Amino acid sequence: MVGVPAAAAAGGRHVLGVVVVLEQDRDAVDHAARTAAGSAGTTGINLSSQTGGQGIFTVWLNGRFVGTYADGSRSVTFPAGALKPDADNQISVLVSNMGHSQNPGTDDNNKAARGLTGTSIEGTPLTTITWRIQGARGGEALTDVARGPMNTGGLYGERAGWTLPDFPDSAWAATSLATRDLTPGVSWYRTKATLDLPAGQDTSIGLKIADDPAKKYRALIYVNGWLLDNYINNVGPQHVFPLPNGILNPNGDNSIAIALWNTDATTGGLGTVTLENLGSTTSPLKPAQVTGPGYDAATYAMASHNAALALTAPDTAAPATTFPLSAAFSVPSGRQEASGVSLGLTLPTGWTAQPTGPTTAANVAAGSSLTATWNVTAPSGTLPPLSTLITTATYQQAGSGQPFTDTRTVRHLTGPTADTDVSKLPFLGSTNGWAGPVKLDKSNDNKTLTLAGTPYSSGVGTNAKSSVSLYLDAHCTRFTATVGVDDEVGNNGSVTFAVLADGRNVTTTPVLRCDSASTTIDVDITGATLVELVAGDGGDGNSSDHADWANAKVRCS
Repeated sequence: MVGVPAAAAAGGRHVLGVVVVLEQDRDAVDHAARTAAGSAGTTGINLSSQTGGQGIFTVWLNGRFVGTYADGSRSVTFPAGALKPDADNQISVLVSNMGHSQNPGTDDNNKAARGLTGTSIEGTPLTTITWRIQGARGGEALTDVARGPMNTGGLYGERAGWTLPDFPDSAWAATSLATRDLTPGVSWYRTKATLDLPAGQDTSIGLKIADDPAKKYRALIYVNGWLLDNYINNVGPQHVFPLPNGILNPNGDNSIAIALWNTDATTGGLGTVTLENLGSTTSPLKPAQVTGPGYDAATYAMASHNAALALTAPDTAAPATTFPLSAAFSVPSGRQEASGVSLGLTLPTGWTAQPTGPTTAANVAAGSSLTATWNVTAPSGTLPPLSTLITTATYQQAGSGQPFTDTRTVRHLTGPTADTDVSKLPFLGSTNGWAGPVKLDKSNDNKTLTLAGTPYSSGVGTNAKSSVSLYLDAHCTRFTATVGVDDEVGNNGSVTFAVLADGRNVTTTPVLRCDSASTTIDVDITGATLVELVAGDGGDGNSSDHADWANAKVRCS
């Protein structure tokens, strides 16, 4: 049983009767995604994440691979020619989640967010981004209640049932391991292992992945539909993962699926996979099999549209103003025509819309479209920072129909008109390098802001690398603050503080350390629409870099 390879050529049989088949994940990018309008001056996107430990995220723009980045705040430059000018652009981000810290009651790190925590378009930071997130199949109405909400995430293959026993994989291309795959994204491998372990003994079986550590990929390992392990080839050191009896069937068929995340375009592909005997002990122990539903075609069928729908909306809206809105429903060339097409709007409470053109069509032929237009009026009074507008298309195509929606968020921006503490302003965006969000009137550890023994009642507490973006609408003339490394980190920490006005660096401090005197910042920001407060890590990593912007104020009177 030792070293039995879990890979054989198509149609072949090995000792365990194992065949491995491969298919590229159909949507290649599986997690949070959505749109930002491209305009002159857009250069990239800043993405901040908190994923825990060895977390990473991979970015695509309009289906083109951009890169894979380590956890934290990252400036992602768009490749030349990839951005569509004056049109919607789709940014797709595949995000890992390495789990939460297990320290409740100590410093609240167990409550830190996981996933993307902050985003802004670089070059045109007032551009509104509408995000969508893809999670487990069924969302709140979970499809697989037996295995539970922690068993799967947002991968296409998980949602399509590729992890489950009895999934019909005969149409997949056969392969043998090790493989070489240079396509960034997620590939899937499936195999069946038939075991017949001797009675009267407790035999522990492990799954081993072996490969060149220079290859950069990750793998999720599923056995009989259960997610058991997370393998990181270029980090390690774990290469053998025990498969508990009860989930593993020691005397019957076992379905093994591996979701492989190639993190770059040069070193991907799964290494050798073997089942290993981790030890046998004479024992009458025979764990009962843990049951879970298998694959059901009706349950896991993946619906798709043979049409496209795009809502066009402005980035911002003000109270009691009217603006044009349009929704375009189109059928690509080569697809069947759609009939009974109707486009509608769902607006927040108090918003109204008046059609300015047709919103229905008896038929939309292949290669044609229907564009509906409205004049939309926002209500008077105070608007929330973000409002959600939804268009829905109903139609019939090839004898069936299903609703089709597209969503945009519209931002309401207001700038201060009087002297105001920064902690009292709505942030256009913020990112924090450690332990949750930026703190208001508290240090990064939720204590009183304290610099060189002096406490401060107002300000912003962060951990580098961090940023706070303020929309000032050209109303303010100066920014003032006292900055430094908070006393709570003792003899640790090294931080730089910078103020940017409409992307122009106004000031940057030298590296300030735990024993540095606090520094006063007083700079001219006259006419600035957007001011950004940035804390850097001093060039030596961000451990204990608790950066305080004490008494931070904008002067606008």
